[in-house]
Amino acid sequence: MPLTILEHPITLNLDRIDPDDDRYRLRPVQEVTPGADLVDSLARLGLLVPPLLQDVQGKGLLVVSGRRRIAAARVLGMAELSCHLLPEKVDHRTFCELFLVHALQGTSLSPAELAVFFARIASSLLPEKDLLSLLPLAGLKAQPWTLEQLRTCLELTPSALQALHTGILPLKSGLRLSGLDHRNQECAIRLIQRLRLGGSKQKKLIDYAVELTARTGRPLEEITDSLLPREEAGENRPQLAIALLAGLEKLVFPRRSRAEQEFGQFTNALDLPGGVRVDHTPDFEDERIFLHLEFAGREQFRHAWPKIRPLVENRSGRTPDRRE
Repeated sequence: MPLTILEHPITLNLDRIDPDDDRYRLRPVQEVTPGADLVDSLARLGLLVPPLLQDVQGKGLLVVSGRRRIAAARVLGMAELSCHLLPEKVDHRTFCELFLVHALQGTSLSPAELAVFFARIASSLLPEKDLLSLLPLAGLKAQPWTLEQLRTCLELTPSALQALHTGILPLKSGLRLSGLDHRNQECAIRLIQRLRLGGSKQKKLIDYAVELTARTGRPLEEITDSLLPREEAGENRPQLAIALLAGLEKLVFPRRSRAEQEFGQFTNALDLPGGVRVDHTPDFEDERIFLHLEFAGREQFRHAWPKIRPLVENRSGRTPDRRE
């Protein structure tokens, strides 16, 4: 629904706007001051998208969307600001649609903001069929599982939800993190931020945390304390991340870790020359061993092959053909 159904913006005195009311705030953490970029933009270019407010009897003007622009105006010492004003009696469907469309003007919403909007604000006003119809406006699939994922996001701790909002935590990692209780979520977020874990490393940490805390009943902090030194300035984060994940992997897969150690001892005893490698099957699923030989080129391989071939054929149980 386009914003043109609203009346033209009107100029309102900022003193009439309640700065403490945050019932419609989408960001998981209240921002005390607006970003310098926004303040500078407002000072140089003016107000491009007027905030959306609602006039509620007995409560004054409540900010629906655009609270950072209002905060920036206050920083600049502005007494008045042009705003869109919604009447108190607007129907819930129209209110939520205008709210969402306005919030998306010139930007996108983080998974945390979408979770707050759909799973907290809009869900308190609309039935699920109307919520589903609004999802495509935010670029989301109109499926019940989409709403379920957004509801799951709100089960995260404030720190985890903020990490989801800022992009430190992707949506998939956030959903997986919800498998931990709040204490363990906080510990995982601290580790992710301390070691700056992203991508596959972040996924491994969360997966290992979920597995180990469920299996042992021990808090994640207790599990990782023995694997990490205390945080120090200038610490080698990549090296610490490798050590932590390796230690957790050994706890998650103790049999595989022992097998890796035994296989390493076996290969070391072979005293293999350069260009020769021995590998095992993935996760030691059986006893097969693979021998890899490296050759500088086809000519070197062609020269060596007559000597190698009988050994290969004997290994497979075939009788070498002397005519070859």
